[in-house]
Amino acid sequence: MTVSNNENFKYPVLSHNDSIRTLTLAQPDDDGTIRAHVSCARLRDRPAYSALSYVWGEASHDDPELVVSGQPYKVTRSLHAAISYLASSEKDSKLWIDQISINQEDDAEKIQQVRLMSSIFSQARVVIGWLGLPVESDQLAFNLFRILGSSTSDSASGSDQVGSLDGESATAQAIRELTEAGLIQDMEYLFHPDSITGRAAATLCRRPWFRRLWIVQEATLAQVLELRCGTLSISSQQFFAGVEALCSTVSDPPMESLHSQYYNAHRLGQLMREVQLREHHSFPYLAHRLSIWECKKDEDRLNALYGIVFRYDRVIPWFQPSYEMSVPDLYKRFAANHITVTRRLDVLHFAGCVDSDRLNFRTVDGLLGVSVSESRDETPSWAPDWRVRLRPLALTALHGEQHRCPSTSVSTTPDFAIDDLHGRLRVRAQQMDRIRYCGLPYCESVCRSFGKNVYQIFCHWYALACAILGATDIADKFASTLTMDCRIDGVERDYLKISVHELPTLFKHWAARNFPPVDGILQYDSIVGLEESTRFGNLAEELCRNRIFFVTEAGRLGLGNVGVRPGGLIYLIQGLETPSVVDVESSESIFRGTCYVNGLMDVNSITVDDSMHVALS
Repeated sequence: MTVSNNENFKYPVLSHNDSIRTLTLAQPDDDGTIRAHVSCARLRDRPAYSALSYVWGEASHDDPELVVSGQPYKVTRSLHAAISYLASSEKDSKLWIDQISINQEDDAEKIQQVRLMSSIFSQARVVIGWLGLPVESDQLAFNLFRILGSSTSDSASGSDQVGSLDGESATAQAIRELTEAGLIQDMEYLFHPDSITGRAAATLCRRPWFRRLWIVQEATLAQVLELRCGTLSISSQQFFAGVEALCSTVSDPPMESLHSQYYNAHRLGQLMREVQLREHHSFPYLAHRLSIWECKKDEDRLNALYGIVFRYDRVIPWFQPSYEMSVPDLYKRFAANHITVTRRLDVLHFAGCVDSDRLNFRTVDGLLGVSVSESRDETPSWAPDWRVRLRPLALTALHGEQHRCPSTSVSTTPDFAIDDLHGRLRVRAQQMDRIRYCGLPYCESVCRSFGKNVYQIFCHWYALACAILGATDIADKFASTLTMDCRIDGVERDYLKISVHELPTLFKHWAARNFPPVDGILQYDSIVGLEESTRFGNLAEELCRNRIFFVTEAGRLGLGNVGVRPGGLIYLIQGLETPSVVDVESSESIFRGTCYVNGLMDVNSITVDDSMHVALS
């Protein structure tokens, strides 16, 4: 976003490729005017500064002004509010603030500074995560996160600061304040979503800061991250340990909305831990997993993650941030470069996704089905469209370039050719099956439109399978399909590990709580099987989210992207880990994404004589 009316500001020149600008704040004038001085430094000289991570907010013609190096400088109201607090606490300290430190009118400078982001935030003395101005419930939320996070974070990080003048720790103060307010009577209810403290914590985690894509690299690359609301502050260690505790709650019946309240905060904490452990993140995986985070420009779906992905690279990366080409061309170049450099087809795991506004519902042979309105965009079907937010968990097990294969059908060398002129990817593939029927997709918009929850969607899928194939021996196949034979690990709840041998028992306990009476299913018991039911339900929900259930002509059960529809051809593509769905329309082969198909996941290789070259459009 460009802040208006700063075109005439005279920026100090960035003389070197590693030069940055920092801001020194002065105490506000009596009339409230905030003054600052901007200067340059080189990152190689390890300058001392703090970096601000915040939400820009919308620019307007009446935005407030600062006085920067003697010149008026307009900033958004969100930034002005943050600086008003920081002018006191960070007086005379140097700050890096992107809205001021980067000339927002100069695209070339912006691209150059984007390439420095990993160094800017990793070298900062502290990164201040400004969540916004405080509201009344924030104190309750900060206290709850201090209590929940103290048992796991204090001993490792020394994060329990002094909270009062008499030397009382911040955690002890939090316990005292909640006790005095009469809120610590039932520890289980303390963090229940309907409790006062539970609602306060959820409200805090729904703040826009937790939805802004750019803050991901700002927070994960920080040596020290401190979260602030006005004068309230908490260490990132305590906060994210508290979020982890909330997301690990087991209840009966399961609280479907609990994890969604903290999804972004939980994911951010996981990424911070992975970066601290120096784990590698593949670029497509990261862009896929962060698809629901928000950014103003579609190019920033990739640009905003550059600093995380290439933080250790000492050579020129295969992708460079850009604002100079069209979005479809940028996405196509990203996919083509990834395939060319890695000599793998992994990027196809992230293609074929569609958003819910393109779904149309219709009846086929008396069964409700779904169709997709085609995009008029120029992005090829084999190149992931990173603007799509409705994304399932990718059918690759881990987040690095090297990972455990969910099937062994890729024990063949990829055979591909990229036609840049026509935007096609030619692959060798073998048709294995065809989709016969599809159920309702499991995604938030469909659940809302049809008034169904995840368990009712699963019941609908089970009834569809029974109606088409008969009820005999369906339960085990259905359980295997919902959890994809345990080939893919969930990422939201690290503690969920299920072996394929446990599936039949776990499914029976889960079905007893969530299905109507079914032959062969255990009777519901309020105590026995609660943990088993929760483990199965949580894993199945994550793996099936933003997917559609289908039955093939050969009687196989499967899960695909929500854009999959009856008639789709199921291919094994040479060099790709899982089966894929391709639609053939007017001689065009449209890639609909990779899929899970029960009974097709262990095919060792395709048969050359039965395979063909398919040109994906």
